[in-house]
Amino acid sequence: ISLGAYENINHVYNASDIIISSSAFGEGFSNALGEGMASGLIPISTNVGDARKIIGNTGEVISPMNKDKLYRAIKKVMSYKGQELLLKKEEARSRIIEKYSKEKMILSYKNIYNAVLRDKRQ
Repeated sequence: ISLGAYENINHVYNASDIIISSSAFGEGFSNALGEGMASGLIPISTNVGDARKIIGNTGEVISPMNKDKLYRAIKKVMSYKGQELLLKKEEARSRIIEKYSKEKMILSYKNIYNAVLRDKRQ
């Protein structure tokens, strides 16, 4: 289902179980994956940009431009039921919070700036 531009994407995320990014090339850090995972969606993505690093072992990462692998990944994730589904969703959410929270980003920038200042003083 294609919704086009949508202002309240959180409503869509709350009604979903999976976030899919099927890019063929040109991604860096996928905000869509991060947002989806932060909303507790199980990620499925092609292996472009930082997708594998973002997802870790919380979802499925497949080779780009391979509709058969994409189909199998979707089918696998859709087979999760009950507690297994809830656990997988929580794993995705926990990974984003642990690895990519705003606090983590601020600390990383602070460490970079402090290192630059130390180098400049020497």
